[in-house]
Amino acid sequence: MDEHSWLAYISDYEQVFDPIFERLYQIVGIEEKRALFASINANELIRDARAGVSCVDEHAIRCRAQDAARFLQFDEDFDVYLLVGLGHIDGCALRAARPFLYLGIERLVHSDRSVLIAHEMNHLVRFSRLDEYGKRMWTVGQLAIAEGLALLTALELDREPMTDGNLQHMLFCSSATCVQMNKHKRDIIRELDQQFDLPLTKERMNAYFMAQPDAVIPRTGYFYGMCIIRALIDAGHSIPSLTSQPTEEIRSLYKTLGVE
Repeated sequence: MDEHSWLAYISDYEQVFDPIFERLYQIVGIEEKRALFASINANELIRDARAGVSCVDEHAIRCRAQDAARFLQFDEDFDVYLLVGLGHIDGCALRAARPFLYLGIERLVHSDRSVLIAHEMNHLVRFSRLDEYGKRMWTVGQLAIAEGLALLTALELDREPMTDGNLQHMLFCSSATCVQMNKHKRDIIRELDQQFDLPLTKERMNAYFMAQPDAVIPRTGYFYGMCIIRALIDAGHSIPSLTSQPTEEIRSLYKTLGVE
């Protein structure tokens, strides 16, 4: 796979890759895309994509996406794309003119597809329904709440209990990281409360939502959002209703709980 072929490929699916580049990679220019391609090990990507193709069950993927849509009370049309991505993204569902769910074929062999699809379908519904996610720059709080909702969707959809093991699985983290998150829960909540209204710059994205190798506790933004949504579920709210509520409404509901 050469650069020309790769650029032609992403151009064929620009309705998927343009939002990914702009929102997740925060790049828009052709030179930045070329630099990104230069960082990819094409042979590894092709190898992983072939492994992913061997485990794809299109019928199961379609059924799971439809089940999640029904659970979230979403009856609009949407597309599901199974594409070879850039080696970094299991799946995503970014705001677009026509809602779509993207699954990276090269990552499927390493993913719990049932959890991943439910997670990303929550994003699809929330980002499609709320205008606040149409802005170029989100806030830390907007992404944290969105991730908290997505993290717990599979458990609620499948009526699974919120045990420590299940929550760890939803967070896609190690048991050691989960222990540290719970140990420092108050500090994490306090810090993210202070960051809530700040713009989601690349630095904050990396600090709170990416698996940084030198982070003391990685991806605390996910844990923070999950704590908020879990508290609201325990108080009687539901994932389907919360998914369609603006971030500020959810924060106000959470504050009324007086959770420490």
